[in-house]
Order: sequence, then structure tokens, then C-alpha cells
Amino acid sequence: MGFDTRRILYRNLSFLMAIIAFALMFVTVSNQRGQDIVNLLSDFSIFLVTLFSALWMKRQGLYLCLLLGIIYLNIKLLISPIFSPLNSFETIQNLRTINLWIILSIFVLFIISSSEKSPVGFLKKVKPVKDYLIILPAILTLVAVQIILRQF
Repeated sequence: MGFDTRRILYRNLSFLMAIIAFALMFVTVSNQRGQDIVNLLSDFSIFLVTLFSALWMKRQGLYLCLLLGIIYLNIKLLISPIFSPLNSFETIQNLRTINLWIILSIFVLFIISSSEKSPVGFLKKVKPVKDYLIILPAILTLVAVQIILRQF
């Protein structure tokens, strides 16, 4: 697959994940467990939007979005009622507040980095990196952090 073909693939996957994340915002399930699964799928699709966008545009700001997306998804997996090892209500509320700030930061960085007329030159600077050097560390970081956090 050539360079342009991969970029088109990543762009299309990014748009598809964005549509899925948007559609999942309107899905409601009658039981709480099902709703928690839908919320987790929505959060994972938001993470995939940042991953595929970083692979598509290869801008430094989007790499920062990806890093924040990894932190966001790790916190979401940690406080999710499906596999939550946390029992403290205050800890869960504090982590939810942190997650709201992270998702807001991702959104602002994503808008600024994606813009052609970005006021911050560092964020729109294109940095070509091999695809596997983005995907593998992202997945390994997610898995490693979850394994480490679940041990305590």
C-alpha cells in the first residue's frame, strides 16, 4: 500500500469512527450494564478517531492529542463500572473531573492542530513517523498501564 493510499485509509477510518462515536451518543439501553458498554464503545471510538487522525495528518499536535487520548482511555477503563477496581466514590468523581478536562483539551488541540491556519506553529508542524511507531506504543501503553493499575 502506498503512502497516499494509507493516508486515505486512515482519513476514512477516522471519519467512520467519528460517525460511530457521534451515533453512540444517542444510543440508550434499558439496563445499566448495557449502557456502560455503549459508553465504553463510544470512548474507545473517540480514542480511535485520535489515533487514525494522527496517522492520517502526522502533525505534532495530533500526536499530543493521541497521548492525551491514551490517558483518557486509561482513566475511563479504570473507572468504568464494568471492570472497575475502584470503590471510593471521591476517587471516581475526581478521575471523572480529570477526564472531562482531558477530553476538552483533546478537542481544543484537535481543532487547532487540524486547522491549516493554526496560530501555534508547533502544533501544525508535520512530523513523518512510521505508522507502527505510533500504533504499537499506543496499544502497549494502554495494556501496560491497565495491567499495572489493576495490580494495586
